[in-house]
Amino acid sequence: MKSIEFEKPLLAVAMNKKDILHDSSEDEILALFSEKEQAIYPVEIKYVSKRVIGKSLYSFIEKFNPPAAFILTKNYLGEEKIRGTKIKFIPIAYF
Repeated sequence: MKSIEFEKPLLAVAMNKKDILHDSSEDEILALFSEKEQAIYPVEIKYVSKRVIGKSLYSFIEKFNPPAAFILTKNYLGEEKIRGTKIKFIPIAYF
């Protein structure tokens, strides 16, 4: 996968699920915006050792169709594709 360039200033927006997805849940997704690519990249944190994708991320993918999404995990590393969106599972220790 090619690297994604985030220009300065990096626009990071905490998006409340109830505002974006019209749901009463309080789940949140952090979304990073690349001006150069004109794309939104959702980031979800799941501190578990297995493959877990939250309902809020599925809903985000369905609504916004981002090219890629990132899930920060305890120690699970992997990649898969859902509805054309590359999902990257990255252990939080990598940061």
